[in-house]
Amino acid sequence: MSFNTVFVVTEMRLGGRERVVSNIAGALNEYTEVAIFSVWRRMPFFISKAPLYFDKNSFVQTKSHAVSQKLENKKWMKLIILIVKKLVPYTILRRKRLDDLVDFLQQNNVKNVVLTDLTSTFAYQIRKRLPDINIISWIHMQSDAFFDIQYKEYNKELKRGLSSVNSLVALTPSQQSEYKKYVSRTLFIPNPMPAVSKHLADMTKKTILIIARIDIQHKGLDYLKNLVTYVPNEWKIKVVGSGSPEDEKIFEDIVDSSNNKIIWESAMDDDRLEKVYQEASIFIMPSRFEGFPLTLGEAMSHGLPIIAFDLDGTRIILKDGNNNYGILIPKENVQIFGETIVKLTNNENLRKQLATESIRRVNSFSEEKIIDKWIKILNQ
Repeated sequence: MSFNTVFVVTEMRLGGRERVVSNIAGALNEYTEVAIFSVWRRMPFFISKAPLYFDKNSFVQTKSHAVSQKLENKKWMKLIILIVKKLVPYTILRRKRLDDLVDFLQQNNVKNVVLTDLTSTFAYQIRKRLPDINIISWIHMQSDAFFDIQYKEYNKELKRGLSSVNSLVALTPSQQSEYKKYVSRTLFIPNPMPAVSKHLADMTKKTILIIARIDIQHKGLDYLKNLVTYVPNEWKIKVVGSGSPEDEKIFEDIVDSSNNKIIWESAMDDDRLEKVYQEASIFIMPSRFEGFPLTLGEAMSHGLPIIAFDLDGTRIILKDGNNNYGILIPKENVQIFGETIVKLTNNENLRKQLATESIRRVNSFSEEKIIDKWIKILNQ
């Protein structure tokens, strides 16, 4: 067997990055031979049309989201994963898994390898051992968050890895400019948005929705302690997502202190999520940083009005020149965010107006347009 392109991920867990890798790799697999290689040997949450491998011999087969979802949500499984990650440092794990990856690339005559985020550290050794392979780094956040927050302990290794790649894919023009300092051939390819759903939100339910991994700092979930004070009595904030045991414990305390204003459900499959989107009237994103948030696109495809902090990754979606497709709030200004929630909860006509703008914007980031860009970079 041979593959034209292999996407490398740390694991196919629940998350926007993993979902978009699954979608892009699956869509590209319609045109050429594509596979996904996972560093961590862990059952995937998302099922892709592209095959998933843990090494050259282990093709992973799962029949539905339910298998991985049940494991994902079991507390004992989360605890085991946490212990393994603490006892086996990534630097030690990487040594063996890098050998597995290189063997996989060699035996399958891979032409292009796409290293996502942290796996960009592999580029230096891959280049030494496979000098002719086309290495692409695909980074899903702005450079300061990437180097100094999310992966600060691997800062030097990441920069050394980027020195060995042929090109880098960034999600916004601003991020493209930032990463050109490290990779001269840095390209801008946004993530795709889903097509407009056949089942739009009806805008009458008194539910404010957040779909996010339970990551307190990254997703700004600690802001909810103040934001709930602005939510009218008959309204609720519904949060859907799972996270690490530590973050879930902190968030559980936030939920318990919200006077029943916050409803929290664990991560769920697409069919159940579809109904959750339909039964909401507002979607909010209080994140501290985002590359190109997929859940924002999903919410807009269901006709939900959007409130989000003004970040590079949210701005490219919600603003185009003088056109506004949602409401951007000055970063970290919880008061204005809360006042905007009040404004939308009290004005159904404004919600419907913003819902129309959400639907109009989705077509700008169709999967067909984005896949065409990926095909071009892989064929160069």
